[in-house]
Amino acid sequence: MREIRHRKLIGAFVTCTMLGFFAVSATPGAAHTPPDNNMIFNPDEFNGDGVPDAPADGETKEAEILSDDNDGFNTAYEFRAVADSQAVLYEWYDCDDGANPTVAGPTCQLAASDPTPDFAPAPAGEGTAASFTATYDITQASNANNPRDIYGFACADNTPGGPANTAHCLPNDVTPGAAEGACGFQPAGAPQSCVADVHVDNAQVTGDHAATTNGHIHTLVTPSATFTEPGVHGAGVKNGESITVIAFTSAGGVDAVQVCLDQFSDDEQANDDAPDGSGAGCAHNGTDLSPTPGGGAGCHASAPTAAGGDCWAVTVGVPIQNTVFGASLIEINDDPLITGDGDPEGSTSGTGDCAGDTFDNTGDDCQLDKIYLTVTPQGEVAAPGPGPGPGPGPGPGPRKRCKRIVGNRGDNKLRGTPGCDKIIGKAGDDRMKGRAGKDVLRGGRGFDVAFGGPGNDRCPRAEIKKSCRR
Repeated sequence: MREIRHRKLIGAFVTCTMLGFFAVSATPGAAHTPPDNNMIFNPDEFNGDGVPDAPADGETKEAEILSDDNDGFNTAYEFRAVADSQAVLYEWYDCDDGANPTVAGPTCQLAASDPTPDFAPAPAGEGTAASFTATYDITQASNANNPRDIYGFACADNTPGGPANTAHCLPNDVTPGAAEGACGFQPAGAPQSCVADVHVDNAQVTGDHAATTNGHIHTLVTPSATFTEPGVHGAGVKNGESITVIAFTSAGGVDAVQVCLDQFSDDEQANDDAPDGSGAGCAHNGTDLSPTPGGGAGCHASAPTAAGGDCWAVTVGVPIQNTVFGASLIEINDDPLITGDGDPEGSTSGTGDCAGDTFDNTGDDCQLDKIYLTVTPQGEVAAPGPGPGPGPGPGPGPRKRCKRIVGNRGDNKLRGTPGCDKIIGKAGDDRMKGRAGKDVLRGGRGFDVAFGGPGNDRCPRAEIKKSCRR
């Protein structure tokens, strides 16, 4: 089994070269126009009551509760988003109710940003999507001014810092459910641009109530690959393979967890299945009814240890092929799921703003995390194994073959594997990107851009070369 760890590249040089790779276009003046699609994944608009509006019990929407309680790894909330492949930067803003993130001032803060998009293999008929992840240590200033509005901006220009720049950045553009509060920034004729009226909890301050439950999806295990955080968001799963989701939540108080796979959730489609713990609204789902404190092998063979967190392992079959999913992690009360009321943990479900549960209308079954998955025939391309050793005598052994990735006559985006690649452009205007191996990125007759990557790469016949030896 191979392990896939998506490295986050840091530094001005890397971000500029990524911009040069993704933003070059054959159309003059179009390099920094905003991306076309943008969907905030976590938090999002849906709630556990089965309808995209305020729950009947008067509580906050279950997918709109943010906490930074310690889940064994850090004291931070996990932001997730998905945008189209033009995006090279994503920014999340935490704003006072009704405030405008495009205007400088104290009412909106840049909560987090991610300058390194993660591209999953795209199923047939789906455009390539960019996944973004960042963590947010919630401030007490936000905690004291609930409710909040959360904005996510997908940017085609890597210039973070705020306020939000609408010349290069697109706010959330997927129509949310009904009964949402107003956003302080709202482009005319566009879908609602924020996740409105969320409740945030700085869980290190408990004067108002107990710390709110927090958690995240940390590892995905399939028969052929293992993905680790942050690479779980935007992971490419192979057709026909089941997945085991390894997640961590803040210690104590969580009765059980559910993983809900919502088919078609992507950068253009909002969550439209209800994560209510029953599984009725999910294309596929699974549950774990008892946590393993501290994680480790007792939870799952691939689970890390994490003192102060509870570990969960949920295996879900994925019989639908060549598609995309949003995979939600939800804390639930398993008491109604067990015949004879034999729940070993009792009937508690969540803490703080996640206390109570949706089944009996006493509170919220919180969505703790949501990631984007694609399902394709190959999944994410396996890294080639080590080449053969030297042969007998003084001569070298057989030469290792590089993977050939060849474009067609149109405009192509060609991406290499973690190993040795030979990427070949053709007649169109091609954008080629190598990864960790020793690669050759050969341009064709069009206007070609080559980004070599961290290996010792050659980029012959490319009009623009980045990180190339020659």
